[in-house]
Amino acid sequence: MKSVLFFLLALCFLSGFVFADEGETEEKEDTYIEKNVQTISDFRFVGLKKTQTRYLKRVLKDFVGKEITEESKKEIENALQQLQLFEEISLSSDSGENGVVEIVLKEKISFLPVPIVASSNGSFMAGAFVMDTNALGEQDAFMLGGLWSTSSLLGMASFSVQAKDFSHPGFSLSASAIKGKSKIDDEKRERLFEYERKGFNFGVAVTEKINKYLSLGAGVGYSYLNVDESGEYEPIGLDRMQKISPTLSLALGKSDWNGVFISSQSLGLSGGMIFGDYYGEKNTAKSVSAKIAFQQPIIDTLRVIVGLSGVYGVDEDITNFSGEGSAGVTILADDFCSEKIGGGSAGLEWAFAQGKYATFSAYGLYEAAAFTNFADEKCFEQGFEVGMKSYLKKIAFPALAFGLSYNATEKFWNYSFAFGAQF
Repeated sequence: MKSVLFFLLALCFLSGFVFADEGETEEKEDTYIEKNVQTISDFRFVGLKKTQTRYLKRVLKDFVGKEITEESKKEIENALQQLQLFEEISLSSDSGENGVVEIVLKEKISFLPVPIVASSNGSFMAGAFVMDTNALGEQDAFMLGGLWSTSSLLGMASFSVQAKDFSHPGFSLSASAIKGKSKIDDEKRERLFEYERKGFNFGVAVTEKINKYLSLGAGVGYSYLNVDESGEYEPIGLDRMQKISPTLSLALGKSDWNGVFISSQSLGLSGGMIFGDYYGEKNTAKSVSAKIAFQQPIIDTLRVIVGLSGVYGVDEDITNFSGEGSAGVTILADDFCSEKIGGGSAGLEWAFAQGKYATFSAYGLYEAAAFTNFADEKCFEQGFEVGMKSYLKKIAFPALAFGLSYNATEKFWNYSFAFGAQF
C-alpha cells in the first residue's frame, strides 16, 4: 500500500515537472515568435518596366506599419490585382529584410492598337483605337481612334489622370465628332424617327478621391449638333443646337480579388443641368442617374452578379434620351430611348475555363426594365440574357463577348457580339 502511495506521489511530482517544463517551453516559443514578427516598413518592386514605383507605394501606403503575415500579404496582392496592370504578382515568402517586402511583378501589355468588331441585330460596327491604360506609369489612360458603322462615322479622343488620393486629384479631357444617321424606334421595334446628324462635343472633369472607397467629381461639357430630318418619318422638330452641361457625381465602392474574378460592390450617383440654345429658343433640362453593382463569389469560379441603374430626365430633347445601356439591360429594342428609364439584372457567372492567356466565363441573367414610352405610357418589360466573356491575362483590355437575350414581354430576341475594346 505504501509502495502504491509512493508511486502515485512520484507520478504527480513528475507530471507537474513535465507540464511545467512544457508551459515554460511554450512561453519561450511565444516570446521568440513575438520578437521575430516584423512590421512592414517599405516595399521593393522587381520586374517593373513601365509602372512607376512611387505610384505603387502610394497604392500600398496603408500597409506600412502592419505586421508581415500571410493575411497581410494576401491583402497586398488583392490591392495590386485591382489595378489590372499585372499578369503575375509574387510576394517574397520570408518576412522581409528589415521589414521590406519584396514584390515580383510581370506587367500586362497596356499600350497597343486595339481592333474593334461588333454586331447587334443586323447592325455592324468596326474600327480601331490606339489605347494606353497605363499612361505615364500611373494607371492614367489615353485613347484615340474611330469607328465606322452601317449608319455613321465616329471619332474619339480622351486622356484621363487617375485620382491617386485626397491630395492628388484626377482629371479627364475628352472630345468626339460624329456624322451619320440616327434612328429611333418605339418599344415594339417600330421606327418613329430618322434623321441625319453632324456634330461634336468635348468635356473636362475633375475627380477628388476622399478615401479608398469614396470619390467626388465635377465636370462640364459642350456639344454642337446639326440635324437634317428625313421626310419619310415624323420630324423631331429640331435643326441646330448647342448645349452646355455641368454635372456633379459621387462614386462609392470596393473590389476584391479571389484568384479568378475581381468582384466589386459599388454605387454611383450623378446629376446635372443641360442649358440648350436652339437658335431661336432656349431650354434648361435636368437629369439624375444612379448605378448599383454587386458581385460576390459563392466559390472561386462561381459568383452572383446584380446590377441596378437608371436615368430620370426632365425637359430634355430627344437627342438626350437614354437607351437600354442606361438601364443596365439588353432586352430592349436597340434603337429605343426614353427620358425616364431604369432597370436591373441578377444572375450567375461561372468561370468554366482558365488558361495561360485568358479566362473564359458563361453567365445567365434575369432582366427587367421600366420606362416611359413616346405615348407617355408607363411600361414594364422583362426577359433574360445568356452569354460568354473572356478576360485576357496578358493584355489590359477586354477581348471577346457574346450575348443572347429574349424580351418575354414583346417576344423578340436580341444578340450582340464584340471583339476588342467595348464601349
